[in-house]
Amino acid sequence: MGAALLMIAVVGSGLLIFLSKRAPTGGITSTATPEKSIAVLPFENLSEEKANAYFADGLTEEILNRLAQISALKVPGRTSSFALKNQNRDLRQIGATLGVAQVLEGSVRKSGDRLRITVQLARTA
Repeated sequence: MGAALLMIAVVGSGLLIFLSKRAPTGGITSTATPEKSIAVLPFENLSEEKANAYFADGLTEEILNRLAQISALKVPGRTSSFALKNQNRDLRQIGATLGVAQVLEGSVRKSGDRLRITVQLARTA
């Protein structure tokens, strides 16, 4: 559990640094999508045990809830993000559907006592 909390802190910090170093665009991209916006897609469970899907979903929700607490950041809710679960869609389409400039996606793999969490932050443009 400590590793998961550390990962959440790293993702949140990295995202804030990433967004703060971007060139100012007046807060709006050319398609009227707020530049400081992100969707957290449901993390994929790559573990052999299907019960670990609950952990992957919980991790996704925790990151989503933490990012939603940042007032300067637009974050679509859980229902919107989880509606895309198990759908392999183009990131541009996801960005347009959810009205976000960035997407955070990842996977969780647990094997014995080892836990591997992979996260990718991608622009939707």
